[in-house]
This record gives sequence, C-alpha cells and structure tokens, in this order.
Amino acid sequence: MIKLTLKHYGVKGMRWGVRRKRGSGGRVSQDHAESRKLLKKKKMYLSNEDIKKINKRLNLEQDMGRLDPTAGGAGKRAVDKFLKQYGSAVIAAAAGAAGAATVSAIKKTMS
Repeated sequence: MIKLTLKHYGVKGMRWGVRRKRGSGGRVSQDHAESRKLLKKKKMYLSNEDIKKINKRLNLEQDMGRLDPTAGGAGKRAVDKFLKQYGSAVIAAAAGAAGAATVSAIKKTMS
C-alpha cells in the first residue's frame, strides 16, 4: 500500500501569489535600500552626494556581476536553449555519418 503525505515548505499563513516584503529579516542591505530609494527621486532633486552614492552602488553591482562566473547573460541562456533543442540531433547525425563511414571503410578493407 502506498502512503501519500502532503508536505508544506512555505511560510505559514502566507497567501498564494502574495510576496513577502523584501526588507523583512535584513535581506536587503542598507546601501542597497538607500540607493533604490534615491533612484526613485527625480534627478533634478538629487544632490551631488546622492548621485555619487547611486553611481558607486550601481558600479559595484555591475563589477560584482562581471566577476561572478556562474552568472550567465542572455547570450549564454540562448546558446544553452539552442543546444538543448538541437544539439542532440546534430550529435546523432554526426555520429551516424561517422559510423557509416567507418562501416564502409571496414567493408573496403575486407573485400
């Protein structure tokens, strides 16, 4: 007899389709929150110091993204998707052609 169990790995009391606020539990750093808050302001109301803070934070985030070897951009995702779809067919065709050439070479040497 198969016993089925239902396990819940979510947050108790959480509603479907409703996300938790990102800042809860210290998930977002103070610098990140401040730079995002400043980005929402109109540029004409920002001081030079505010612009420097935003610029520094965005540059650091870009540098971090470039240094992360696991992060793939849109190009890498497109190539991965293409290879998943067509790679096995291309490899099978190449293997079939190589196998046929090998068989014909063996037949020639035997006759």
